[in-house]
Amino acid sequence: MLKIRAIKLEVNTASGLFGAKYLFTNGLNIIRGDNSTGKSSLFQSILYGLGFEELLGGKNEKTMQSVLKDQVEFPDGKLHPVNQSFVFLEIENKEIVTVKRSITSDARKAQLVDVFSGSLLTGNKKERQADPCISTTKAVLQMTRTAFIFFFQNS
Repeated sequence: MLKIRAIKLEVNTASGLFGAKYLFTNGLNIIRGDNSTGKSSLFQSILYGLGFEELLGGKNEKTMQSVLKDQVEFPDGKLHPVNQSFVFLEIENKEIVTVKRSITSDARKAQLVDVFSGSLLTGNKKERQADPCISTTKAVLQMTRTAFIFFFQNS
């Protein structure tokens, strides 16, 4: 059974680094908050990190909230254009891996997913060698065994 252990959103701007990190516990996790506090961004980022953004009705970064790909507003009224952004997702399915996927980056295509062996978000912070994969799209699944979905089948 797939378990989501943690998520980290990293948004780089010329003004500095913005983002959030959320650690999930065993059992049911309830995400609640006022309007515009990031609940939808969190849920969409989980699906995006897993390569399931087509469930949101689009492909790649087009499904993501503006705050993760266009501009960050902080404090109120002050806008910071996004240079690049990433979602990190630590998951467990027989083994623990950390997935890194670009939301916005000039140097990286959104379809590419890096899979790191081990827990980069909740455990050893040491950078590890990544296995590059391709997120799940029907065309890619027909062309290559490096599609991200095959990672889940083999773990």
